Amino acid sequence: MIMRPQTIAWALAIVFALFSTAPATADWQYVKWGATPAQAIAASKGEARAATADGKNIACAFTDQIVVARVPTKKIGDANYEVTICASGGKVSSVVLRPQPSSGTFNTLKAALLGRYGSPIQEGRGDISTTTWRDEKGKNLVRLVRVIDTGAVEYRTLGTSSGL
Repeated sequence: MIMRPQTIAWALAIVFALFSTAPATADWQYVKWGATPAQAIAASKGEARAATADGKNIACAFTDQIVVARVPTKKIGDANYEVTICASGGKVSSVVLRPQPSSGTFNTLKAALLGRYGSPIQEGRGDISTTTWRDEKGKNLVRLVRVIDTGAVEYRTLGTSSGL
């Protein structure tokens, strides 16, 4: 497979963004696990907006959650992401990052996560799958969701009872 210079630059931007913003604690940037959706939105200082039924196909990777807020475009490192804030039982429980544009991002995201977290505890196979890591240092469960050649990364606290 021959990669074009634009593809290589995009791949490096994604890797840089993942490594430079990986959570050091069991939260993600201004989002605190267990906060109410209103608290998470307020903590974003205008960046996050309450989720609306605008016809956009956004979802959380964990089935016990609902989308409560989103940031349509957030610059992290040299890449742009759509950020979705998810809640379970009225409390924020995860954040999902989707690279924009998303096409062709799966292999780059997986390589970055393997480099950061090592071997996954569950490895998905096939065009529609989920690969999961335990980030003991950051106290997060990290999932890479694959749909064909696109990927999304979801961070969730290890302290929840659902997931694995």
